[in-house]
Amino acid sequence: ATPSCHLPLLVGESEEMLDGPTAYRVCLLGAVVLTVVGLFQSWLVTTSPHDDHLDVVTASMKTPPLKENLAGTDEIWTHSMNITVGVVANEFFDPALGRTGGFGMATNMLGKVFARWPNLGVSIVFVFASPDHGNSESELLTQVNHTLLGWPLISMVSDKQKAAHALWHAAIDVLLLIDYRDDYDKVIEELPGIPVILWARDPRTNQQIKNLEGIRLPHYMQYDERPFGVGAPRATRAVNIFNKLDGGNSTTGYQRKMVIAATWMPALRDRLWEAYHIPVAGNVFELPNIVEGCLNATTPKSKTPAVMFMGRLDPYKRPWLAVELAKRFPKVKFWVFGRRHFNGSGSYDITQDSGQLPKNIQLFGQMTGDEKWEYFQKAWFVISTSAHEGLAINYLESLQCGTPVLSTVDPGGIVSSYGIFSGEFSGSGEQGLPELQKGFQRLLDDETLRKRLGNAGRQHVLETHSAERFLHGFQMIVGHLDFSGGRAVLPVTQPTESATTHPITIVVPSFSRMDTLPALLAHLLNLDNMQHFESEILVVHVSEASWNLRAAIHTDTNRIVVSRQKHSAYEVSKLIHLDFVTLNKKWGCASRHFAALEASNDVLIHLDDDLLPSDEVIAKMIWHVRKEPGFPLYVSGSSHPHFYGSTLRYCGPDGYHVYRDEKDYEPSRRFILTNFVSMSSYLNREFVSAFQETEFYQLAMSKFKGNGCDLIFNHFALTHVWSQPQTDKNDIPTAYQHTGGVLDQSLKYDEINKTGYQGPYGGSTHFLVRNETCRCLHTNFTSACLEEIQEDERPLHHKE
Repeated sequence: ATPSCHLPLLVGESEEMLDGPTAYRVCLLGAVVLTVVGLFQSWLVTTSPHDDHLDVVTASMKTPPLKENLAGTDEIWTHSMNITVGVVANEFFDPALGRTGGFGMATNMLGKVFARWPNLGVSIVFVFASPDHGNSESELLTQVNHTLLGWPLISMVSDKQKAAHALWHAAIDVLLLIDYRDDYDKVIEELPGIPVILWARDPRTNQQIKNLEGIRLPHYMQYDERPFGVGAPRATRAVNIFNKLDGGNSTTGYQRKMVIAATWMPALRDRLWEAYHIPVAGNVFELPNIVEGCLNATTPKSKTPAVMFMGRLDPYKRPWLAVELAKRFPKVKFWVFGRRHFNGSGSYDITQDSGQLPKNIQLFGQMTGDEKWEYFQKAWFVISTSAHEGLAINYLESLQCGTPVLSTVDPGGIVSSYGIFSGEFSGSGEQGLPELQKGFQRLLDDETLRKRLGNAGRQHVLETHSAERFLHGFQMIVGHLDFSGGRAVLPVTQPTESATTHPITIVVPSFSRMDTLPALLAHLLNLDNMQHFESEILVVHVSEASWNLRAAIHTDTNRIVVSRQKHSAYEVSKLIHLDFVTLNKKWGCASRHFAALEASNDVLIHLDDDLLPSDEVIAKMIWHVRKEPGFPLYVSGSSHPHFYGSTLRYCGPDGYHVYRDEKDYEPSRRFILTNFVSMSSYLNREFVSAFQETEFYQLAMSKFKGNGCDLIFNHFALTHVWSQPQTDKNDIPTAYQHTGGVLDQSLKYDEINKTGYQGPYGGSTHFLVRNETCRCLHTNFTSACLEEIQEDERPLHHKE
């Protein structure tokens, strides 16, 4: 056979395939060189000064126990990184060491993933920070050096000076914190200037902390105080580390000394600021879990009804609700996995505190390995009764096995999309049992529903929480870090951005086009003008249906993104899902301007979800805003903000009109349809302020359910002489001609220009409302005028 090999070229970032004798000679030479280098490194170790307490560190630092290769990592990881990561944690998912919760599973996962693929060049040093989370009999409390999964583990508890010495000799390049706890500070203080990745596992808002601390034992236990294990530590001191390391004032462009990595943006992004007080824009990236237990799901479902509960059997998870459900469904098997961590008053004992345990409950204790995955596959669905979750790993495990979830929490809409969300219930949660029972019965009765939800959930986890996604995210994060002054000179692929790009925020409302929305979002992420690392897309969900499907929308978008040859630098990390359902019910499409207040950037583009804008159009719209003399602050009296679009309308004393020719528009009555416009965030804020102070605007939106938000925005601009709508058909092409297409073919964007009657666009009274609203705006700017408008079904002809 003709020998061949992949050879990373030393010049540039590319890789080529060499064939034939040349390949053989080159590969043989490479093997010799690597062997010599390895022998030299071994000589260095054996001839270096010996330190007894570093035996464990030097023995396992660069020799992970497993030697597997990851198929396809050549495409993900272009170089061996030669980097040592200090993983700081309080849990390791080992009963001998302490708790076995989700944080411990994450720690365990990191050790395994980098041990399995040593070709990636990432070594791990575990660091234990807190005695409060350790087994009281564990050697972590009495000794410094240990091993876990073949990697060194340094305990900071027993001897701080000795531990600090071990940390220094470990030559750590970057610290990866398993979320943030105050105890981690002692580790960071010993390694000043080392970059930090805060892996956000369970960031908590004040309300979520209140939910946790409000948990109570069931009424029949007659214990009114806070039970064991529901205290919620605050993490806001994390900002002190951020300010000390970087403070957002890095001089190296996009690089930072500290970033946040979130396991899944839809679930965690909106919690981050309140949890850590660290600015989100430009500092947060997605780093998913790795879930692999059901990659090949072959075990069939149980022939008889069976459900699964997995979690700590402590008050934190409210397992008594599962017991009550078992009593109400005696013909269903309840498989309960987990163990309790607390005893005595204020704890919960599932075997006796809810009375005699129902016969249909089977307790398995803590289970790992293949047997656990078999039960996940056999269960009809999984039950979760928690008062709070981050992105629970057991949800992901269940879904990967094709098993839907019934839950009292819905992080990021994952349960709404791939299971049934019963609603949240405070305290003991007993008041939520009727809704839980209703959801339970629905899943029990509908096999088709279970299969549909399970299959979709499995696809979500396989595509989102995979080794490939994790490794790609890790590489992007490391490329974003500032290693100046550190040990490492890392040959990682750093994100590139055009010198002409500027950070922008695109605001996209979503009501009913969820089937085409992922294609639009993927298209936007792929635009050159979106490649700035601080650019973002606000997906403004304005209907319950859209909000409940945000997880599926995010996953479908990601599926399209990763299938492309060209990848956005940070991909779906730039998508921000916002819940504006309630405000939309009150004020309709004006909610898009309120949502834009969440933007991190100074240039906004408002875009309806049925348009595909081109890079050319986006670039021109950005340019128009940025060239304004006062941009972005508009110091009073020195300059005027404007907004830019191209679809002209006429709104005046005689109503609302659409003309064929631009020359027919009276300049003082030109309105621009705001389904595709650019403006500064300053102008958007000014409009929101005016809206909140103007009764006419509010009534127009509430009375007509949002029809005419563009009319009132234009009126606001025209009545403020310092802000005028701007249009130039030669410079900004009309949306329907040059945006690259219309997503929703059932609603033709240019139909409004072709018909003299109210067609499908906007409903049967669409033009009537707009006509009368314009009349009021320009002849009788009072609420009474709006009140007189009566919607009817008559076809109102409008002027060409």
